[in-house]
Amino acid sequence: MRYLFLILFLTTGILQAQVFLDADGAGNTYELINSVLAPGFDAVEVPDCNHGAFGRHIDEVFDTDLNTNVFRFFIHASDDDDRCINVDRQRNEIKTYDKSPDNLKGVVGENVEYRWKFKIAAGFQPSSSFTHIHQLKAVGGTESAMPLITLTLRKATPNRLELRYAETTTQVTLTQVDLAPFEGEWVEVVETVQYGETGAYNITIKKVSDGSSLLSYSNNTIRMWKTSADFIRPKWGIYRSLNNPLDLRDEEVLFANFSIMEFATFPVELTNFDAREVEGKRVELVWQTASEINNDYFEIERSGSGRDFEAIGEVKGNRTTSREMDYIYMDHQPLRGMNYYRLKQVDFDGGFSYSDIKAVDMAADIPVVTLSPNPTLDYLSIQSDDEISEMKVFDTRGVDCTHLIRMNSTGSKSMEMNLEVLASGFYIIHIKTRTQGVNVDERGYTQMLHLH
Repeated sequence: MRYLFLILFLTTGILQAQVFLDADGAGNTYELINSVLAPGFDAVEVPDCNHGAFGRHIDEVFDTDLNTNVFRFFIHASDDDDRCINVDRQRNEIKTYDKSPDNLKGVVGENVEYRWKFKIAAGFQPSSSFTHIHQLKAVGGTESAMPLITLTLRKATPNRLELRYAETTTQVTLTQVDLAPFEGEWVEVVETVQYGETGAYNITIKKVSDGSSLLSYSNNTIRMWKTSADFIRPKWGIYRSLNNPLDLRDEEVLFANFSIMEFATFPVELTNFDAREVEGKRVELVWQTASEINNDYFEIERSGSGRDFEAIGEVKGNRTTSREMDYIYMDHQPLRGMNYYRLKQVDFDGGFSYSDIKAVDMAADIPVVTLSPNPTLDYLSIQSDDEISEMKVFDTRGVDCTHLIRMNSTGSKSMEMNLEVLASGFYIIHIKTRTQGVNVDERGYTQMLHLH
């Protein structure tokens, strides 16, 4: 029996900081928000100036569904405007901005997770123009007027929630869903971003009550930056148009459990990394960087299993540069069978980070096993060139989770798996296949799965 290890999706990063904003009870709501998002400054944008008789437009109440205190955002159809600045729109938002701590600002190379819950009332009436509840917006640069990412509610037939994106200054809809399933329900949003000219963006919205998915979008090759921006910052609340006031009513939107988790900044923006067989004898590794900061060298690491790596070579970096740089390394004595390669980028101060893993098969007769989609929310399809004889799923601690999963064989070479009972994270799938014929050939495969 021969074992083949394939790693299809792997992210790297060291947890640097996580910030929580949770309601703690009635009173001092603005002060609480500011103490977390911009200590000593003002992270609250409310219409109090024009509607002072109402009082504060954000307060805190106890919610019996979540069994905790939550933030309540008010917006009034006929009384509120945009901070006494604009009268064609209304704004009641919280944000991070230039006065916020650095770990609340997204910059090139950082990986950031934004997580929060929200609830809109039954019969919620959005504007036909826009009713934004979340944005990722640039500060500084030539494209900052148009938000990078927007979650907006829109009057339509039927009403919908839209995920909007602007690569530069023109906005498009990435995906949209019916708004009705959100009404009267607490939902949890998990949004992960890798900031950069070639970045990544992933978002899921699930019902808190049963974990069912209402919206999902993933793109790991998307521009997540704005030209000459200083940083990207998040905003939450209610920001809606008054172009059609008869469409609107007084609304309350509840928010809870804000979290911003930032991962370490990588000093090298790696735009491409590939490995390929050359003349059936050698493996050529090529990669490019868009920028480098304090980059001493790249260490080339190889593994025959995809787990245990060793250094086989080194290529000098270009210290600090904003120019695109090309690199090449030739492995003249690759392993027989599978070869797994990764780059270890090392700073002058000893800090380091890893690239994704690339695999090169130096044996032509090895069949293919694929997982799709990967990453996934709750469903997985497995396809093999050979007959599947055994399937097991383990978490990263080595705990066998197979008995928790519903599996359905759709043929001798294919299988479907329902993973909705598993928590988000990384899992290891062990697959055994066999080739029928004069000689039965059994092989084992290990693939890494990312479950949102």
